[in-house]
Amino acid sequence: MAKNCLRVIPLKRGLIIAILFLLLASTSYALKTQAVDRLIIRSPVADNMLVAAGEIDVASKISGDLLCASGAVYIDGPVDGDISCAAGTIVINGRVSGDVRVFGGNVELNSRIDGDLIVMGGNVQLKNSATVKRDTIIRGGNVVFLGTANNMDIQGVAVVFGGLATGNVFVTGQTVSFQKGSFVAGNLTYGSTKNVDLSNVRVDGSTYRKVLEPRPTVKQNYYKNTFYAFLAMTLIGIIFVLLLPYHARLISYKCGENLWTCLGLGLVIFVVTPFIVLGLLFTFIGIPLALILGFLYLVVVYTAKLATGFWFSTTFSEGKVMRLLMLAFGLFLVYVAVSLPYIGWIINALVALLGIGAFAMACLHTMRLSRKKRN
Repeated sequence: MAKNCLRVIPLKRGLIIAILFLLLASTSYALKTQAVDRLIIRSPVADNMLVAAGEIDVASKISGDLLCASGAVYIDGPVDGDISCAAGTIVINGRVSGDVRVFGGNVELNSRIDGDLIVMGGNVQLKNSATVKRDTIIRGGNVVFLGTANNMDIQGVAVVFGGLATGNVFVTGQTVSFQKGSFVAGNLTYGSTKNVDLSNVRVDGSTYRKVLEPRPTVKQNYYKNTFYAFLAMTLIGIIFVLLLPYHARLISYKCGENLWTCLGLGLVIFVVTPFIVLGLLFTFIGIPLALILGFLYLVVVYTAKLATGFWFSTTFSEGKVMRLLMLAFGLFLVYVAVSLPYIGWIINALVALLGIGAFAMACLHTMRLSRKKRN
């Protein structure tokens, strides 16, 4: 691998990484990053890795967490940590000692996962050799389960269940079918718009049927809404970068070079602006201005996460395609980080304040340049 593919993150910029990867990656090793068109990892890696490439092949052991964004990811070596990945195709053949969280068009699992498995994909397959020791959550189109798992929560369009579950199983889909020899040690709850044949599945616990798709729980709604929010934010970010590339780089620069200033300014704007809007609403003349200011405030707060995505796109990549890929990956990491229990709200607040401050500083910078040109 070329030496220029490896970047060492300075301490100041590393503060942003710390916010995103807190409890996602081990702090025992330095974070290594790669940004290339195609990457084949043939030598053991003793660090956490952040990888962005057109295609990624992991053929050796990674002693840490793996975070990746790619068109296709093939993991054949063991990973002694967590895997967080967004790709068109994801195939995991190596053993994973931690959790696996993946977004992909096609996801295939052929190995053992010692932690939880969370998958959102178009086509999801857990083959015969797949084993998940803890809980499994799958949201997909076509879902095929032939391996071994503990508690399972599966929602898809067409679901084929042919494996072994040592815990409880909740499965819904437009079509749900059980293959011969499938087994559920706990309770089985299934829902489908069509009749389901249970003659091929053995259930040691109780069996519950829901003819219509059950109402999603708060947790299920959260994952669904988070996924849609990630897709929407990624689309907004891509359009922003394509239409306003200079401003995206400027916002990124403010995040990296004026971190504390952005956080402080973001806090002031976040707290003070609502009071200004309320004050303007009490004056007849100020009502239109209050509505405009309030709308801009909500837009900036909602899109504040883009600033971190812009920072990722300009810091870890070269070229338009790679920058867009890293933008999506940066936003993916943000949404994973803010979903963490106990500290997710803190990370969400810091990312939001950083984004608000970076947007404001970029606007001030642009206004100063405009004045200079007029003078």
